[in-house]
Amino acid sequence: MNSPEGRVTRADLEDKFRSLQRDVTGVADERKSYVVAGAVGTGILALIVAYVMGRRRGRRSRSGLER
Repeated sequence: MNSPEGRVTRADLEDKFRSLQRDVTGVADERKSYVVAGAVGTGILALIVAYVMGRRRGRRSRSGLER
């Protein structure tokens, strides 16, 4: 990777940066599916909780004549 004199060339740096960029994008793409799945799961859970809480509140606030 280094030239014979031990100096770091521009090509050496570019190769290393490209390698790092490939690693980072690979990890990001891999983790993206987990993040999306977690967000969808959290959204569904929030909807279920809101639905259940709304039903409870509706039952408590009804008058006795509506039953």
